[in-house]
Amino acid sequence: MAQIVIPKLHDYESMTWAEMDGPSGSHTVDYDQLCKEAQDRLKELKMTHVEALFSVRIAGAVRVWGVKDIAILRVLWWDPDHQVCPSLKKNT
Repeated sequence: MAQIVIPKLHDYESMTWAEMDGPSGSHTVDYDQLCKEAQDRLKELKMTHVEALFSVRIAGAVRVWGVKDIAILRVLWWDPDHQVCPSLKKNT
């Protein structure tokens, strides 16, 4: 899977947050929209101050999650099945 994830993350490097947000399928997700396991993991990491995470769409349901820090995405975890914030939309 690294053969897919790393090149895709490189593609995003030249984009602004506004360019990434929306059409690419990547977007900000508020803390209260995250699944319980993700909220619990943020607590374990002592990151209760985080109000939102950024979901980067890699392909299909595959996501990488992180925290926006000015111009950097601080990657937290890999979500191959779109379970951190399950979508109600079909095929996303």
